[in-house]
Amino acid sequence: MPESDTSKLQAFWRRRRVASQTTPDEPVADQVLTMSADFVIGLADETWRLGQRASRLSRFTGEETARGVVDCAERLQRLIAEFGIAFEDHSGQPYGEDEGLDVAQVEGEVSESSNLWIAQTIKPTVVVNGRVVRRGQVIVSAREPITDGGLTS
Repeated sequence: MPESDTSKLQAFWRRRRVASQTTPDEPVADQVLTMSADFVIGLADETWRLGQRASRLSRFTGEETARGVVDCAERLQRLIAEFGIAFEDHSGQPYGEDEGLDVAQVEGEVSESSNLWIAQTIKPTVVVNGRVVRRGQVIVSAREPITDGGLTS
């Protein structure tokens, strides 16, 4: 096993021992503090992606066919919310410079008088207990987005 994999495994077990030492009465929010930021951000990102793909699957195959996957995505989102972890998808919203987002790309001709829109969220903003732990990454456009029902990923 490569050294980096070994150190990751050791870190995992250390976190696991710390987590197992918490009392059942310890507030969930205190347990979140023992999670690494990378883990929390990754969990929020993947929960958001699952929700996006479940929604897309529902549109393509029909709501009844995808119901189980959509329900699973919604339950996972509710579970992480219990730990104070949330994410914000900005797609379709107007964009202002004070948004606190990282702009990955700008589409179309932009002038000072242009109204800008968030055409697509690449990575959602991740929030833990009301505090932003990772800014969202978006594609901004000078054209108002056409609602595609979430077809973008």
